[in-house]
Amino acid sequence: MDRISDRTIRAVRYLEHRRFAVFGFGQPKCGKCGKTKFKLNEFLPDGSNINLLAVQCLSCKTPIGVLDVRNVGRMLENHQTRIAQLERMLSDIKTGVQYISHVLDNRNG
Repeated sequence: MDRISDRTIRAVRYLEHRRFAVFGFGQPKCGKCGKTKFKLNEFLPDGSNINLLAVQCLSCKTPIGVLDVRNVGRMLENHQTRIAQLERMLSDIKTGVQYISHVLDNRNG
């Protein structure tokens, strides 16, 4: 499996820090062995083309969570923003074409 990028690790650490700060969670513990050390393991689920990150107990390897490497939610937000921009551009083009049509109709009429 490819090495997990430093950027991904920093992002996950930041998100975990924010989660603890916002919601007041304490140090997470493994539900199986009670240890508090974890690692990230990138994997590709069967039948999927999207890599995920498993947060696993360093001691017993039990997964305690799964994170999306590509942050699909953020990608969707970016796409929605871009679609809205394109819709505005198309509306401007439509207005321009209607104006040109009106001018041409008045010339020929």
